[in-house]
Amino acid sequence: MYTQIDFNELRQRLNSDLSLQSKIENLLNTLQYSEYDLVLYMEEQGVWSGDKPSPPPGYQPGSGSIEFGLFLFWMNNPNYIQSGVAEAALALFL
Repeated sequence: MYTQIDFNELRQRLNSDLSLQSKIENLLNTLQYSEYDLVLYMEEQGVWSGDKPSPPPGYQPGSGSIEFGLFLFWMNNPNYIQSGVAEAALALFL
């Protein structure tokens, strides 16, 4: 189990290592771009419902990966997992 000391050490390392900060920032951006690519793909395939969100800052078409988009999409939209949209999205990949 992680302790407060572990989190403090991690926080100190993150604050002092610019390379690590950059890698984490790139990862978070890629996940956001991927989620948006997934939304665009679902819209294209006719399984997206509702308003399309605005693209994240710095987004360029194709700058993410649809498969990685599932991770943030399901974290941000847990209700879709139970509503059948998740099954429809997965069916697009099968």
